[in-house]
Amino acid sequence: MTYNNKHIQPIDQVLLALLTDKNQYVSGEKIAQHLSITRAAVHKKVEKLRLEGYKIEAESHKGFILKSPLPYKLIPEVIYQNISVSQCPEILFMKSTTSTNTIAKEIIKERKEPFILLTRDQVIGRGRMNRSWQMSADKDIAMSFTVPCNISYSLLFSIIRLVSVVVCQLLNKYSDNQCMIKWPNDVITKDGKKICGILTESVLEDNEIKYIVIGVGININSDNLPNYADSLKELTNKECNINQFYSELIESLVLLWEDFPKNEEWIAKEWENLLAWKNEEVVLMHNDQEFKGVLKLALQDGSLILEIDKEQKVFLSGDLSRINLKKI
Repeated sequence: MTYNNKHIQPIDQVLLALLTDKNQYVSGEKIAQHLSITRAAVHKKVEKLRLEGYKIEAESHKGFILKSPLPYKLIPEVIYQNISVSQCPEILFMKSTTSTNTIAKEIIKERKEPFILLTRDQVIGRGRMNRSWQMSADKDIAMSFTVPCNISYSLLFSIIRLVSVVVCQLLNKYSDNQCMIKWPNDVITKDGKKICGILTESVLEDNEIKYIVIGVGININSDNLPNYADSLKELTNKECNINQFYSELIESLVLLWEDFPKNEEWIAKEWENLLAWKNEEVVLMHNDQEFKGVLKLALQDGSLILEIDKEQKVFLSGDLSRINLKKI
């Protein structure tokens, strides 16, 4: 699948300037000097923002001022503004897309630097085992964190651990510890409902990962979800500031990635502490067979150990659920 470059939007620097001096007039000359463009170009960009729904007023000798309310809940410029890490990858944005992972794998053929792709609306989200992932436009998170790298394939599950730990810890911060990690990489609530899906894809050469694309989908402010799913809003009974959540998610990912794989041991311990149903009876569907046993732990490569009739068995893949809970 190909993508159209014109649909990829970097951070809008004029909007960012107006947000930085929110509730204050910003002169067109100041913006032009800061961005090294003409004042006519500033006016043109302001008109484009107005067409998108931003209320921008102008006054002679004062400049432009951005008025509330903003036309969207999810605004990448606000996310960018709230990120404090100095080495944040470039943030790219699409108003709507099929799957952020699919598009990210196209973009990385042309871009050799890390980037993060966000969207307001993902219409063909993908999960494990070719399942679909539904999101509510402007309410939920759909992003791909894309990094060119040269690391051993043996570290792939450690990367999956890293992302699931970041997401689960952040959801627990907002929800008063109501979330856990479901092997291998989903995040669920304590009653077994899915709140986040993570899809990690990589390109290999000579058993080394050349780039990795980490897709993250999180139900933030969704309503009326099916009975096997949940959202942060439904957990907390209040709407979450999605831009703030996004900023904290990106910061945490970037900071842990900067130390990877030196922090691999710490990540593994945190992942195990957050693992759902440890030492509980579970059901694993593997190659169309059902296995019942006690979940013990996961090995370094991500394989799962179940104790079945007092014998430990190792599984490399499968779909896990807990006894007495609907499969998710």
